[in-house]
Amino acid sequence: MTTPTRRPTPELSAAIVKYYRAMVGSAFRITRDHDKAEEAAQEAISTILRWPPSDTTTDMRSWLSRAACNTAKTLYRKGERYVGGVEVAMAGLSVQPGQEAATDVASLLAASAALPEQERQVFGLIAGGLSLSEAGVVMGISKQRAGFVMQSARRALLEAA
Repeated sequence: MTTPTRRPTPELSAAIVKYYRAMVGSAFRITRDHDKAEEAAQEAISTILRWPPSDTTTDMRSWLSRAACNTAKTLYRKGERYVGGVEVAMAGLSVQPGQEAATDVASLLAASAALPEQERQVFGLIAGGLSLSEAGVVMGISKQRAGFVMQSARRALLEAA
């Protein structure tokens, strides 16, 4: 990844402070959870400050709110699965209907320690929020290979649970 060539302008910083509540409100409409909405708004701000827009003459309130919404959607897609009405952080594990989710983090960590090196690394990257494509790039393997390795890790972890 390249470093940004632009620095945040004082106008951008002032707009972020001024419209922070609007950003959280927009993210809340996606997440329906205040803490997650705050997290999404803060993540959006972090991204915006790393890669500031070249044009700050647009309507900053709507632009910042849209950034928070998009970040909330991304965090939701990458993050958590809902099993039986209970929120379970599954770190990339797909739980089939009728299957019980292993919510004990200690047992999940112990089972992941028994995985082969490549499976453990891909599992860790996916659990950290990377997509299969991104994990593949980091590992130097294709997206398809990363998916196969993750599928193998899922099977092993579900059998261990």
